Amino acid sequence: MISLQYIKGIRITIKNMKEILFTMFFAIFLTCGISYAEGEVEIQGKGVGINNELNGASLYQTSLKLDLQNTTTISNGSVNLTGSNHEVAVQLIPQNWIFSYHPDGSFRGQGQAKTSQDDIYNVQLMGKRMYVTNNGSAWEVKGSLVKGTAQYSLYCIVSGNDLFPYTKSSLVEFLVIPRGITGPTNFTSFIPLHLEIFRGTTVVWINEDDAPHVIQSIDERGKITPFFSSNVLNTNEIFRYTFVNPGIYHYNDPLNPWREGTVIVW
Repeated sequence: MISLQYIKGIRITIKNMKEILFTMFFAIFLTCGISYAEGEVEIQGKGVGINNELNGASLYQTSLKLDLQNTTTISNGSVNLTGSNHEVAVQLIPQNWIFSYHPDGSFRGQGQAKTSQDDIYNVQLMGKRMYVTNNGSAWEVKGSLVKGTAQYSLYCIVSGNDLFPYTKSSLVEFLVIPRGITGPTNFTSFIPLHLEIFRGTTVVWINEDDAPHVIQSIDERGKITPFFSSNVLNTNEIFRYTFVNPGIYHYNDPLNPWREGTVIVW
């Protein structure tokens, strides 16, 4: 686990910060919904900002908004950071931006933004689509806001409509069939045994055991279901399956039926 900084004696970690932001995002998503402007895509959300100052790091609540005219043009946008004794609010200057949105849902942009006092900041943003739903998409956005020695690191979770709503998600999760899983008295199991994912995620099973294995979907009573079934996987061979619909999916290895795992799709 990588520590970001020690802020007033509290250790902020990437894992803990993401858990907090996911909670914030779902609350915003459920209460605010998604709005669309004709000919544009509006993406907005909240997160945190960190300013690495000489006397220690400062933590800021951050909001981010982007209006995309198309895959290469930002028509409007803003970044606001609010700290305990300092606030930064900037509006993007669209004509000074280089922006690109890709079919896999990722985007990159860099350009200038200004405050109401016409102070100019350089902004960089990099977004990765986390998942796709029927109502829109969600992205993880990392970036920076820089003016001279004032340098802020940004991390936000945003939601909105998608310029490529019908493309497949690039989300991938891995499940390991570990060495020594064969045999009912061995406590080794699939890693992780219970996997939670967003719809659109491709799960990849990797056989790291010396013995062959098969992945077969079953119901909660152990009866075979038609959702997915692999060929015999020898050592280092893989099986892929993309989960499109939400639900609880059970699976086992028919060659070693006492080994069962679960995939929960949101």
